[in-house]
Amino acid sequence: MLAIALGCRVGVLPIEQLRFLRGLIDLGGDVYESSGPDGPQRRIATFLPARTVESVLRDLPGRGEDGPVHAQVSGDVELGVSVVTLSVDRAADWRLDLVAQAVAAKVMVEELIAPVVTQQP
Repeated sequence: MLAIALGCRVGVLPIEQLRFLRGLIDLGGDVYESSGPDGPQRRIATFLPARTVESVLRDLPGRGEDGPVHAQVSGDVELGVSVVTLSVDRAADWRLDLVAQAVAAKVMVEELIAPVVTQQP
């Protein structure tokens, strides 16, 4: 849709040809459930730049090289959004929701304070 809005000549599929295999399920608190190739995922969208989101993720417990929760941040500069995709090894499914809620809360706080921080001299 962004390509069309920017005037790119991209073929658009008729709506009748679109098939959604499984959409996002709203879990509340800006956390969405989806399924990935390796199992369950949680997604959080934010207006923060990807680098800021990555710095927020570094401070979370249970995440990282040795932690059970894996995170990927995808930023889209043109749309001005970043999406965090969280996944876990099947043995640690219960941690996924806990970490997703913590990420969503931290991202929301960063969104709220970012305008105040950037305006300081």
